[in-house]
Parts: sequence; structure tokens; C-alpha cells
Amino acid sequence: MKSTNIELHSLPLYQQRLILKAFQYVSQNLTAQNLSVPGMAQEIGVSERQLFRLLKSTMNTTPNLLIQETRLEKAKE
Repeated sequence: MKSTNIELHSLPLYQQRLILKAFQYVSQNLTAQNLSVPGMAQEIGVSERQLFRLLKSTMNTTPNLLIQETRLEKAKE
């Protein structure tokens, strides 16, 4: 993942939990062909729009970019 220079502990607890759930969901479903933003949002328990806003405001990325960058990093390994 590109360097975002965020420190999770500086965020409110609910945002920390949502971000961690997003990373876990992507990591666990990385090889699934049906990995999608709607599925991620549903699994995390927020709307797609809320997920987009959360990742954009805290990490300056989008859900799709999070998926793409994680896949690219995994491919490098």
C-alpha cells in the first residue's frame, strides 16, 4: 500500500475499527473474483458512500484503489 502516513491511534475508535475491517476484508478476499466495494461495505456494515468518505478522509484513497494497491503488493511478493 502506498505510504499514507496516518496513525490509527489518532483517529476515533469507530474509524479505527472500520479501517481495520476494510483491510481485513480485502486481505481475506484478495483472490476472490467477486471482491467488490459493495461487498466490502456490506461486510463492514456501512454504506458504499460512507466507506468512500472514510477512506478518502483518513487515508486519501478510495475503496477501489485500496483493492487494486493491495492486489499489486501481493503480486510483488
